[in-house]
Amino acid sequence: MKKTIKAICLMLICAMVLPLVACGGGGGGSTQNNGPRDLEWLNLESDLPIVKEGTEKTLEIVILHPGAVGTTEEKWFYEFVEKEMNINLDVTVLKDGGQQLTLLFADGDLPDIIIGAGLDEAKLMRYGADEGMLQNLTPYITPELTPNLYKIFAENPDMKKAFTDKDGKIWSLDCIGNGNSSGLISRAFINYDWLERAEMETPATLDAFLAMLRAFKKTGSDVTPMGGSWSAENPMLILLNAFGYITENPKGMDVALRDGKIVLPIADRELFGEYLKLFKQIYDEGLIHKNFFTMGYSDIKTMIAQNKTGYTTAAPFTQTSNFTAWWGAQPLTSQYNTTAQWPMADISVGDFVISAKSDNVELAMRFADWFFDPTGANYYLSCNGPASTQPEYVYSDLVAGYEVDAENLMKYYPGYIRNQKKFSSLADYAAKHIYLLPYGSVGCCFDSTYNVMMTQIMGYTKEEIYAKYTDVSAEGIQADVRKEYNVDGDEQFRAALKDTMVPFATAQQLPNAYLDPEVVSELANAWTLVNEYATIEIANFVIGRTELNEENLNKYFDEIEALGATKILNAYRNYFEGIYQ
Repeated sequence: MKKTIKAICLMLICAMVLPLVACGGGGGGSTQNNGPRDLEWLNLESDLPIVKEGTEKTLEIVILHPGAVGTTEEKWFYEFVEKEMNINLDVTVLKDGGQQLTLLFADGDLPDIIIGAGLDEAKLMRYGADEGMLQNLTPYITPELTPNLYKIFAENPDMKKAFTDKDGKIWSLDCIGNGNSSGLISRAFINYDWLERAEMETPATLDAFLAMLRAFKKTGSDVTPMGGSWSAENPMLILLNAFGYITENPKGMDVALRDGKIVLPIADRELFGEYLKLFKQIYDEGLIHKNFFTMGYSDIKTMIAQNKTGYTTAAPFTQTSNFTAWWGAQPLTSQYNTTAQWPMADISVGDFVISAKSDNVELAMRFADWFFDPTGANYYLSCNGPASTQPEYVYSDLVAGYEVDAENLMKYYPGYIRNQKKFSSLADYAAKHIYLLPYGSVGCCFDSTYNVMMTQIMGYTKEEIYAKYTDVSAEGIQADVRKEYNVDGDEQFRAALKDTMVPFATAQQLPNAYLDPEVVSELANAWTLVNEYATIEIANFVIGRTELNEENLNKYFDEIEALGATKILNAYRNYFEGIYQ
């Protein structure tokens, strides 16, 4: 199975030249089973090892990891799997994920597991239900084989529903949270230094938010209060949310919930026109940049780095060294929406799939289950390597275990410090020598990135850590509190979101929709036409090319419905019939 990049490229040429059926693919030869077999060599009594001593077992894994550097064998987690799980790994890393993944499925020569695939529900249904190339995992989620997953799904049935199609089949696993995971929630940050100088509290209403932006505007003629652009760090989600749209798409271009009804915001006659009027108002007042619809990512990063904006959706530490000036925003209420609520990306799908032709389904599922330890500790370990307090997992001086600085509430890696000249950054060190799988690809990250380190390594409780972060007013979040994180920006932005956004996380979100492949195919052109039309016309309304009046709004809604918005909405409403209107 292990292919060189050269071989993959040659096969890609074949896939482009020959018809899809000629290169393979299809559902023939599927070895899908009705449930796990009783295998003597598989350890079901404890987490580790997974394969009993004296047995040689290999998992063939393809990992889509465009940012990966170094060889898989150089990574600590690769060694952990072989030493502690007693599983041999045959790993192929794909850096050009999209084309090479298409090639894999076209060729039909699939490994046991594909990780980081990012298959959406439509592709899962195509490769799984339609073509029979993916294993249905439902029969393998049992208290004996996968106790962690079984327990999580039993206690959180809505989580299981997110992975399950209408026929009760599960085609993938992924990373899940618990409604309390700051790393998974949609991001929004305010410059609290500016907020405090303006003697304002963290805005909780749409009117207060606009008042804050206007106060920020007065700090300088070259200041853009609300940072971001249409295509880079789009900041509009907090305003869409204030109108009651429960979505993670800041452009309003995905189906969403509003007042318990399925809507497509950009085609919502009832309220989207009012939202457009607000959008135009903040543009006309200079509260967003005059080039909002054309600016790119580098422009946005420069704006933040030069301290020219007071609101961003980017993690502050990735944009500026002055990240302690920033803390979380909170969701807004308005005359259109009286409930403060915020979307949480607790569950995604499609990043961990098992081939239907694999002879190692039980081993693959046992391997996956290890990452779903409900405390999040195993997931955290796989991403960060061992702590110095876990010497049993320290295999070399290079990954000797991280230490924790209790005073600054941060971790540091002695192995990186001793070898710092070999790496361009800590991230470079971690990518080359610690983690093997992409972040968020499989496992239970119940806020593990922050809480597991503090709770398990330092002995703090979650309540103790966050006791000081309960007041969302500017007065309650003083600079000295924010600056406790002045060394570790990654922990700082997570703590900020934990404080101001996580308390408002809502479970009232539209679940994953596993539409039949033929329905997805029918909708594909409609989605393209609707989104392209909305992108152009929203810009025209906001910058003033088209007068924003009732006549033109009615023309806009008539056209977007004719292009396919009605067809899209009907498909999703039919799928969720009896659940949402």
